Amino acid sequence: MKGSLRRLRDNQLEDPYRSWINREVTLPSDVNVLPRKIDVHGETTVLITVGSGCLAMAILVFPLALITIDSDTSKDALLVVALIAIAIVFLPSWMIWRLCVTFSARRDQRCGKLRQGIIIGTAGIVVRLSPNRCFVIPLERFLLARPWGGGGDSGGDYICIETKDGNIDFSDDSLAVDSDAVNQAVYEAKVIRSSLAKIQDKEK
Repeated sequence: MKGSLRRLRDNQLEDPYRSWINREVTLPSDVNVLPRKIDVHGETTVLITVGSGCLAMAILVFPLALITIDSDTSKDALLVVALIAIAIVFLPSWMIWRLCVTFSARRDQRCGKLRQGIIIGTAGIVVRLSPNRCFVIPLERFLLARPWGGGGDSGGDYICIETKDGNIDFSDDSLAVDSDAVNQAVYEAKVIRSSLAKIQDKEK
């Protein structure tokens, strides 16, 4: 993420955005959810792979690191052991959290209450690909959603949402639709808002 856009937790959102992410509240007719990509099988596979790697580290690498400390008590040796220990504990925990979030998203999607993805309405846009990672974009500040390639060794394809306040970049694997769908949904929201404004002007 670039620019002055600030990442918000769910409880920091103001209305109407807070009501949009509440799965117990029916969304207004002018609000559209472009869902995040839900891949339980993929997340499970990654968890098994990461968990197996960390288990191997715990069984094979960590004891060797402890033996090394006995003969080398330098700060570098202690740092290496600490980093290995953190990786063994943190990586599986993080992957378990990701899998739980994905299971929750699939449950909500099946009952029509998914609130993860890009939520677009006449009031604005909420980018919420996972809980407590929200970006709010007023509709008039949105410029364009476009794809771009990561290039380099890492490769990968991304979606960039350009706004007047900065950009939001995320992997295109995070969203179930492409950038064109985002642009179309924002365009439709702007048309609806413009129509409502004209009606209100006529009623005055």
